[in-house]
Amino acid sequence: MKKLFIYAALVGLLVSACEEDESLTPSLLDENRVEVLLEQQGEYGTQPLIEKWFTTYNTGVLFEYQDTLDFIYLAGSQNSNNVWKSLSFPQIRTMYLDEEGNLPEESIADYMDYVEKGLVFLDTTIFDFIVPGSTIADMMPPKILISASLSGKASTANYWTEGDFGVSSSNSANFHSLFNSHAMVFNVNQENLALGADSYIKDNFYLFICKLYQQNSLYDQFNEDIYKYSAPYFNTPIMDAYIADYGENQEAWTELTPNGRIPLSWLLEKGFIDAEGFYGFSFKSYRETTYPVDENGDYIPWDGEGYWSYLRDENGDYYRDADGNRIKFLKVYVYHDYINVDLDDDTDLFLKDKEEFIRSYTNQLLYRTYDELNAYPDNVKTSLALIANTLIDWGIDLVAFNPELEQFLNEL
Repeated sequence: MKKLFIYAALVGLLVSACEEDESLTPSLLDENRVEVLLEQQGEYGTQPLIEKWFTTYNTGVLFEYQDTLDFIYLAGSQNSNNVWKSLSFPQIRTMYLDEEGNLPEESIADYMDYVEKGLVFLDTTIFDFIVPGSTIADMMPPKILISASLSGKASTANYWTEGDFGVSSSNSANFHSLFNSHAMVFNVNQENLALGADSYIKDNFYLFICKLYQQNSLYDQFNEDIYKYSAPYFNTPIMDAYIADYGENQEAWTELTPNGRIPLSWLLEKGFIDAEGFYGFSFKSYRETTYPVDENGDYIPWDGEGYWSYLRDENGDYYRDADGNRIKFLKVYVYHDYINVDLDDDTDLFLKDKEEFIRSYTNQLLYRTYDELNAYPDNVKTSLALIANTLIDWGIDLVAFNPELEQFLNEL
């Protein structure tokens, strides 16, 4: 009888555990829900762009949705859902509702005009850079929302702040776009776009690529040669590596680096790049003033071009010409780029892993000019090209987004 009681108790626990697991298991209802919502949106008439995207990329773009079911709720822990609860991304229709919360018939035309502007923005800034029929065309997000605004807290990752055009790191912000494993939301507020369309366009495309990386586990698909200089240093203190290379005597470092700082060239040698939003420190330049000399070791008189300065001799007197006039000598500024880490702090780390590494390189590919990209050392340029060509092969038209890449890639 005792054994029977224990068995019954175990069965009860197992049933309870199974019920709990089922509540955390994705039901995949959202996939069917997209089709239902697309059909409901059709009551306002046909939306050719939405139909094209759904047919071409199997991506449902929704302008009418339910916050919880279509974004906030994730089939997982409650903690994951709580992260998004403070997020506000109202539907565009909320801008046209009357006091009773209804959409007046006379407001529908204006409502749909606003929606159309949001769809065109998405078409020209996102979908235009995805090649139909390509590898990436089969990896697109199943659900995209366009909202009247996008604000609140979003602390699940650093994606929102790390890019060159990312939003402020404050707890409350006006986001350009956000994503989780469930969907991606784009803020198509027309007033905001009018004030800063360039930031929206550039940040949105960066975040969209990050969404593709995460959703499809694409980080693992890149050539491992990209990391060969950097992998040994991931998530380790920068100072430890510098001390290992140059010793612990900081006084001696001033002979190796201007102003006693760690040169950017040293970071680049290890394959890391100056994508500033990815680090807890800044990248700066130190200006060194020099006075060139000729083959005899004499200062070069100023010829009217560039900078000049009066100089003194070993006795402290100004150099003068035969008429007693002070001589202007050529002055040249040499700029030394360095990483602005705290020399006595071991919390400044290299990038955490290859995921951050890939994103940092993606940032540079999207935003840097040809001259900036070409100024990198060969090891960095090789990795940049490997990542760029991989994305292009997958079907992301990086060159169309950043035309500066064409010359850079053709010369490698």
